[in-house]
Amino acid sequence: MVSTGAYWCLPVPTGPYRFLLVSTGPYWFQGEAINRIELHILQSGTAVHKGQRQLRTAREQQGKARRKRFMMAACLVLTLVILITIIAASVTAG
Repeated sequence: MVSTGAYWCLPVPTGPYRFLLVSTGPYWFQGEAINRIELHILQSGTAVHKGQRQLRTAREQQGKARRKRFMMAACLVLTLVILITIIAASVTAG
């Protein structure tokens, strides 16, 4: 393969022509492709940062929910202990 600017010359083994010219497209296309790649890289970086923020928020909310469940379980246990104490006192007194 030989480059001749905007074309590549490919050797053709048979036929009346020695080389086949293949266009690589206009040069601006290469710059546009690089710009798109850079844009995608920036967008992926933004998405990663957004995902990290969402994970941090989820971790905080999960911790709050865990504390809330613990407090509810503690209140339930305390209520049951008080109820059992009252029932036991009334049974032994009566």
